[in-house]
Amino acid sequence: MIRRSVGTRRPPSPRRLRPVRRRWPLVLLAVPIVAWAAIRVDDDSKPTAALSPTTSTVASGSTLVAFDAPVGTRITGPRCWMVVIDESSSMATADEVGSRADAVRATGEFLAAYGLADDRLGVTWFADSADVTPPEVATGSVDGRAGPLGLGSGTRISNALSTTLQSMEPSCGSAQRVIVLVSDGQAPDDAEFRAIGALITSAGRSVHLHLIAMNGGQAFEPARLFWEDSALGIDSITTVSSFGSDEVAAAVAGILTLETGQQVASR
Repeated sequence: MIRRSVGTRRPPSPRRLRPVRRRWPLVLLAVPIVAWAAIRVDDDSKPTAALSPTTSTVASGSTLVAFDAPVGTRITGPRCWMVVIDESSSMATADEVGSRADAVRATGEFLAAYGLADDRLGVTWFADSADVTPPEVATGSVDGRAGPLGLGSGTRISNALSTTLQSMEPSCGSAQRVIVLVSDGQAPDDAEFRAIGALITSAGRSVHLHLIAMNGGQAFEPARLFWEDSALGIDSITTVSSFGSDEVAAAVAGILTLETGQQVASR
């Protein structure tokens, strides 16, 4: 059961925006991948419905962000990744060690070592405004440094997603677009939630969207119903209690597993 804080306004449901049909690729229904089945489950270990996002939780700790060599054969085509990182005041304060930036670097190194030649990776840092490094062929030297000063202190996810999607158009080619959003999922008002929902639903299956949700101090809970609504079409949601390196690494490893069909583990 999801509890909502007293006095917290519930975000508008994406169902009010417009109905969206899910168009899962048939290959996902045909290939019995044990690793996927193990990840796409709720906290009670029961399989998640096909139209619902994966929601999982990883334990806290403090290890360097790194990934082991994947187990199994890559069964998916090239992926064009954008990591979209919330740098609002609360999120920046929660990541004093810089594990999110380090996770971008580690992902670039992983794709360079074990990915496909056309795998690409870029990063967006955002608050009120957004700073975008468009996706490029992963070489292991992707600049994952925190975004520049002057982005503001608010949380404009819709602007960040819009800017990110625009940067992917000339850069991704035929590669499947994948966005990993790292945020507590909060928005300043209902209009912003509606804008977020409209962007995501209009993108449809042309973009796979994964959310790494900061839930320290229950920060994600007021927005949970919005993001977990199956009408929104999120591919997976992983909650973390902190931006400790091991939590972030485990969350990214789970997404790499989903998008490659291989078993990827953090270390």
